[in-house]
Amino acid sequence: MRASHAAPVRCAAGAATTVALTPTPPARSAGVPRVLRRAAPLARTRDGVTTYTPGLDSSGLGARVRAHEAVHRSQFAAAGRPFGSRVELEADAHAGAARLLQGRPYAPRRAAPPGMTLNYEPPAWMPDTVAVNQREREAAARLQLRPGEPKPRVDVNQVQIEQGTLRSQSFDLDSEVIGARGRIYSSTRIGIIQDTGNPMVSVITVSRDPLREIGPPVDVPAYPMRIVYSRSIQFRDDKGRICIVEMAGNVHFTMERWAQQTGGNPVAGIDEVLDMVGNVGVLSMRLDGQSAIDGFAYHMRLSVSAQSASSSCRPPGFRT
Repeated sequence: MRASHAAPVRCAAGAATTVALTPTPPARSAGVPRVLRRAAPLARTRDGVTTYTPGLDSSGLGARVRAHEAVHRSQFAAAGRPFGSRVELEADAHAGAARLLQGRPYAPRRAAPPGMTLNYEPPAWMPDTVAVNQREREAAARLQLRPGEPKPRVDVNQVQIEQGTLRSQSFDLDSEVIGARGRIYSSTRIGIIQDTGNPMVSVITVSRDPLREIGPPVDVPAYPMRIVYSRSIQFRDDKGRICIVEMAGNVHFTMERWAQQTGGNPVAGIDEVLDMVGNVGVLSMRLDGQSAIDGFAYHMRLSVSAQSASSSCRPPGFRT
């Protein structure tokens, strides 16, 4: 994927520095490589000219990236504004894109120096959304959908949230396909959450009063780094049978353990995220289903941590 293959978008000379979004038709792309590492920035703006990675609009990030780059183009046209550093320009574009996506105009606070190149590059550990989208659609096509049935639905998103000392990055994938013998829905989320502001968590204590089991809640220091993972798969066949499998996990890190696992470098890939060993972790799984026999369902829960493991399996209405 090379950004130079896409048609550039220009900012007209002498245009007003206040920018607003206009609808852009989705770009078509053929032959997107099936790789999970991006080979080029999703977008690049230089001297008021923006070039996009092919297939951007089918990745789920198109609207956000286009809004971000619209602010960058206005920064190059913002005559009279003080020049900003790369960090200041990106922060300005981040704030401006949020307003544009809400349908409100935005005037940049900083101007971009002539000749500067501004790239849109999400965290390096996130897979390439365009490639993942293409891979999921190819997998759905192999299920041999019947004519007239809905086309596969694939939503791939990269979400970044910053609130004070809290920073959250997540990669979300939702896909659904309906075939001749049933339906499959899959949802996956992998995220990194960081809080550098001495986070606290409230825990329930054991009461010293023999007549009471639970004592007052106490605030204790929380782990500042966390990797979260969740996966849900739902199967439904043409006989009415349903199977739902849900998994969720959290791995917690001290800053020292995080630095040890990363070597002090940014996380390079999603495989590295999944292989990191934290201070403590919890994994839970839930299995629900409905058989072809009316009224018969099944349910199971499993929770595993460094301290305990428990599971239960019983039909609805069964009491212990």
